[in-house]
Amino acid sequence: PLGGVNAEWLERLKREGVDLICNVAGGVSFDPPLDEGMNVNVIGLQHLMELARALRPGCEPKDAVPLLHTSTCYVAGGRTGEIPEDDPRAWPFPRCDVLDRSTWDPERELREGMEIAKHLRARGNDADLQSQFLDRAKARLRELNRPTTGDPLKQAIAKERDKWIDDELGEIGMKRAKHWGWPNTYTYTKSIGEQLLAASGQPYTIVRPAVVER
Repeated sequence: PLGGVNAEWLERLKREGVDLICNVAGGVSFDPPLDEGMNVNVIGLQHLMELARALRPGCEPKDAVPLLHTSTCYVAGGRTGEIPEDDPRAWPFPRCDVLDRSTWDPERELREGMEIAKHLRARGNDADLQSQFLDRAKARLRELNRPTTGDPLKQAIAKERDKWIDDELGEIGMKRAKHWGWPNTYTYTKSIGEQLLAASGQPYTIVRPAVVER
């Protein structure tokens, strides 16, 4: 919340004044677990939007601290040709020319994505899955010639569970993204963040790098 700015620093920043918030943070894995992608690329951006308003208490959204947000040109998804830089909500998902827009809502995507992830993470405690994790953990420990009881077994089971959750949520995120026309979860969550920023009414600029390499 508030980008990690505590109460003391918030008061100091309000006194000294802030001209701009520059957001260069983001989850850059193409296929992260769905909720991880949402947490960083959407909810993290929402926290900075809250900070932009908190720095000027009582202001109208249009008078909040401007936000410079680093996104990506690949929110265009599978579209080809010249893509004009319009309001992100003008063409909210790449397959707008194929799918009916009536079911698209960025807030709904965020809400449903987090609900799906919460349910799936809880499912990781189901007895049938726990039994599978136990078998896999023991087999892996035997391959490594390590003890199959005690802490080594607990840690191995936890790893199996985490891998299952990451794989499932990664697949769900990619499937959802591709339905709407994005190539991966990264561009899908980046686009949702942009649309919520545009809907906030506060001043913003979006930066769209094409390739980042070293």
